Amino acid sequence: HTCGSAFTGSDLLGTYTVKYNATDTIGNSNSVTKTFTTIRPGTTGSSGGGGGGAAAPSKKVVNVFTELSVGVVHKVMIKETDIGLKQIFIEVNNRANSVEITVQKLADKPASVTHEISGKVFQYIQIDHKNLEDANIKSAKIRFNVTNSWISSNNIKPETVTLSRYTTSWQKLATNKVGESSDEVEYESDTPGFSVFAVTGELATAATTTTLPPETT
Repeated sequence: HTCGSAFTGSDLLGTYTVKYNATDTIGNSNSVTKTFTTIRPGTTGSSGGGGGGAAAPSKKVVNVFTELSVGVVHKVMIKETDIGLKQIFIEVNNRANSVEITVQKLADKPASVTHEISGKVFQYIQIDHKNLEDANIKSAKIRFNVTNSWISSNNIKPETVTLSRYTTSWQKLATNKVGESSDEVEYESDTPGFSVFAVTGELATAATTTTLPPETT
């Protein structure tokens, strides 16, 4: 919009996409596209960590790379607080141009996923990519955070938190804890490609005691 333009009421409601372009002093350029949605004050949306509440537009972040070079670890940053996924590290086998990586938090399991997943679901996340084939991914690591409040309220064992990927079925990915704070635990997983993911955890089982009958003589 032009500076000085005034909008009121429903004029501001809707979904907007903003593209940022940057060029350094030697001609290298990059761009990032961000999408956001405005809603009426007082409207509530679905909350992270298992859903609930009224339906709302899914959170989505778009990252655009002019080029993914060979021999370089390229980083995708997700600063949207409602999305548990925070970083993606990508290495490619061959150069890829005009690559677009879209990370979206889903309100629920998508219709394309026909299998249930075991465990308690923290979030469903979808990663879409343009101009980058899975076969061209040399390595990809995903870092994601799970809130301590979700772990505590759902009686989850932190060491069981796992990232799973869906293609034709759910595949659990090797997941390691890499850090923690007073609010969140950070994990990292390796993935062979991008599609629909789920962050899950297993319930902590209560310890059981066995009472032996009294000895008889």
